[in-house]
Amino acid sequence: MDNLTNSQTPAKGKVSGFWRFMLIYAAIFLGVAFLGFALFWGYMDAYEDSRITSTIESYIESLTPQYVCDRSGDLLDSIDPDLQSRDACEAIILDFLSGDITYARKISECTDSRMVYTLRSGGKAIGKVEFEPQGKKRFGFAQWTVSKDSFDLSFLVSGQTSVTVDSTMQVYFGDKLLDEGYITEAKVPYAAVKDYYDEQDLPYKVTYSTGPILGETNLRVVDISGKTVEITKESDLDPYLNNCTEAIHTELDAFIRDFVDRYTRYLASRLDNRQANYNALTPLLLDGSDLKYRISRAYDGLQYGQSKSDTITGFTSNYIIDLGDNKYLCDVTYEVDSLGRDGKLHHSVNNAHIFLVRGSKGLQAERLLSY
Repeated sequence: MDNLTNSQTPAKGKVSGFWRFMLIYAAIFLGVAFLGFALFWGYMDAYEDSRITSTIESYIESLTPQYVCDRSGDLLDSIDPDLQSRDACEAIILDFLSGDITYARKISECTDSRMVYTLRSGGKAIGKVEFEPQGKKRFGFAQWTVSKDSFDLSFLVSGQTSVTVDSTMQVYFGDKLLDEGYITEAKVPYAAVKDYYDEQDLPYKVTYSTGPILGETNLRVVDISGKTVEITKESDLDPYLNNCTEAIHTELDAFIRDFVDRYTRYLASRLDNRQANYNALTPLLLDGSDLKYRISRAYDGLQYGQSKSDTITGFTSNYIIDLGDNKYLCDVTYEVDSLGRDGKLHHSVNNAHIFLVRGSKGLQAERLLSY
């Protein structure tokens, strides 16, 4: 029995050595596999970091409207704080950026060592971001990082906002009344009478300018009675034309028609009765005026006129302006058929500015300027 026992003992030793070898082999295999996987995942990680798409998407995920707003300091500084507070301006910017921010590669500015993307929001380009490879290469791949980003939200600015109004009117931006500090032009002539300021005491307009405004403009014009006046770009002939009441407009229109008829009758020396025509016209002329002087000076020359009679065939009152101080400007167009002494009929179209004054004798013409 002892011999049998001794002979079996080495067999146990051989089996134990085999398994030790297998364990060592397995450990080496697992170590090599782990190292291989580590190298593989490191390679894949370096490759992923080297992909610019991953970098820009990561940048977009971290980009917030507040960051863009904070980077727009120059824009915010350009806004008049008396008209729009910084908080109000930031609210406008944040509201615009409330949607998604997208990106698009700007191929014209990209190189092997520089990638440029345009950033967009709300259908507008809001800035751009640039990437450059940084640090040592891993597995032959360079990692892209942000080298520069910039933002331009100037499209939200309406530009300098200005409005030209009668000097008696007031202009508001929101609830703020614009004072004289916002007046950039103090004496702007009315377009309709710009050629007559040297000869007449006429009212002027003033221009208010706010400077840059963020978002929509909100200028409101109020006339002397407190009524809001609508200002339109199309009415450069001035939104204050025909600013008379309906009753005054009717009265002036009737006076002008009568005046033009008598004036035409006098110049035509109708019925060859100069004195009667002169007597009919002069009550409508202001005493001491240039117009009355010219009418009287023309008296002697009318006997040599070439017209036997003039008939008004058309009359249009284009506009009437209340100039203040009981003075009015009427712009008229009238058509005349003239029968010459040769028996031929001549047609003419005449345009005139007629200045009227209301005095102790009622309405009278002070000046007539043909154009």
